[in-house]
Amino acid sequence: MKKLIAILNIACLSAITAFGQITHEITPPSFPASLPTASRGELRAYLLEQIAHGYTSVYSESILPGNNSTTFAQSDAETPGKIVRELGVSNFRFSVSDPTEQVMSWTSLFDRDWQPLFYGGTSVQLEKVADGSYRIPAGTVANLRMPYSVPIKVGDATQAEIRYRDEKGNQWREYLQAYNGRINLPVAYAGKLGTIVLTYNGDGGTVSVGYTLEGYRIPDILVKGDVGVMLENYSEINDKYLTDASKTLEAAIRVDITNTLRQESPVVRVEVTSVRRVRILATVVKNGIVMEYGRIANVRTASHGDSEAVAVPLHQGVGGVELDPGVYWISLSELDSLEAEKPQPPYYEGEKG
Repeated sequence: MKKLIAILNIACLSAITAFGQITHEITPPSFPASLPTASRGELRAYLLEQIAHGYTSVYSESILPGNNSTTFAQSDAETPGKIVRELGVSNFRFSVSDPTEQVMSWTSLFDRDWQPLFYGGTSVQLEKVADGSYRIPAGTVANLRMPYSVPIKVGDATQAEIRYRDEKGNQWREYLQAYNGRINLPVAYAGKLGTIVLTYNGDGGTVSVGYTLEGYRIPDILVKGDVGVMLENYSEINDKYLTDASKTLEAAIRVDITNTLRQESPVVRVEVTSVRRVRILATVVKNGIVMEYGRIANVRTASHGDSEAVAVPLHQGVGGVELDPGVYWISLSELDSLEAEKPQPPYYEGEKG
């Protein structure tokens, strides 16, 4: 028998080795088709449908424990109406040391998993009857209402986000964690403007769906496109395609200062593979009018970071500057004067007296 077990173990090990690791298919997360949030009335109807248990109790600072007391009752009747009726005839019976102390009653209704859906309470002064005992006054009623937030089922969602917009256009977001397939939704959002986004984070990644605060599922709308990226007033030139070493390498820069609060200073990256003359062609434009041409430039080499101020002719008709092979960063630093941005004192400096 032991030999047979050993053979079977070897066979199983061989099968696993041959076929590799056993994998399982990932099931897509499930979300509700709609949410019961169209109005407070719809939300209340949804909660009433979920009621499965009711619990009521009384309490007083002067209650004496024991003495065959009955201070609580539970009902698991078929409908909310039957549960409430059964709780309303609980026949409380208890002893007190001070009948002038108020007696408080608290009642809650729950779903099948004992999540609270409705609650209410009241406090009363005991009435003395002819035989010397006391009673809870006839007609005492605890009105039940929805709490601040209530549990609603959200399928496999692990979290929720409420994106709210009020009548004046003010917007904010509120984040809710899901537990046991539910979120605690603040009742005040029911029927309002905005959306609820349910998100699942787990095997297979992240999946989200959206609903209006009126409860309707929002179809997914696919968006595609690109957003261009630009370094303002920056360009790169090289002599890769200039086979003639006598040819001048040129770069054109146009600096438009129209309606610009913060103008970035122009910078050109120049890469030359042989001794070559380089000329930067620059114009400063405002409202379509050319303001000025040439400027003094700083030439910084990429190899060791030395900076040297050299006169770089910026307009046509002048030869430019001769550069040895290498990479250079040419900044037209005198255009810094065009910037409208000014230094500001640090926040801790305060006002000067």
